[in-house]
Amino acid sequence: MTRRDLLLASAASLLPLTGFAREKSLQLTGTVLYSYSECSDMILRVTLVTLSDGATLALNPPRAKRIQLEDLSDPPVLDEGDTLSVTGVDLGRGKALRATRWERTPAAPQSNEATVTENTAFAASVTLEDGTRVEGKRLLTLTATGYGPGENGAWGDQTKLQTTVGYGTVAVDPRVIPLRSRLWVEDYGFCIALDVGGAIKGMRIDLGHDTDEAAALVGRSKRKVLILG
Repeated sequence: MTRRDLLLASAASLLPLTGFAREKSLQLTGTVLYSYSECSDMILRVTLVTLSDGATLALNPPRAKRIQLEDLSDPPVLDEGDTLSVTGVDLGRGKALRATRWERTPAAPQSNEATVTENTAFAASVTLEDGTRVEGKRLLTLTATGYGPGENGAWGDQTKLQTTVGYGTVAVDPRVIPLRSRLWVEDYGFCIALDVGGAIKGMRIDLGHDTDEAAALVGRSKRKVLILG
């Protein structure tokens, strides 16, 4: 199953929610996870739902929803991380919200959660938000995706090294990062390389999560990865 297929499967989970059965016209606000088809079809990480009577519901944790833009005369130019507010008609469970109005807010420049530095004493180090300095052997920039226990094919919820797939377990290409390596991953935290994947080749890393829904929210992004040892 491709990353797009996984996102679409996750996107089916948002609506209908309890109390929304009679609500066809909705406003969804969130950040763009993934877009394709010239930005007319996308996955939105929804954090706020506004009903037709103005009532709002904050989603915690956020949920993914597929969005299709109906009027393509002026499609927005979207980047992952942009905030998008869309209003339209929900086509039902497993289907998209067909949006007729949208408002885009470009993603703000990211404030680094950690400051990455190179120095002569160590190959690389990171300074966390609390001021803790973590020193490592090597610093890489990898393309990160997410996976959960239901996305592991014949392995089920087991990793290559026979541990359970979950948060803190990551899949790597052993030619780039040796298995059993301890790592720090930007916007994820400390973890261990305990798994491999057929699509995880070269400069890629797959971040384990406890549920497939949480994994789908990762999208695809560049992350700093510090190899600790």
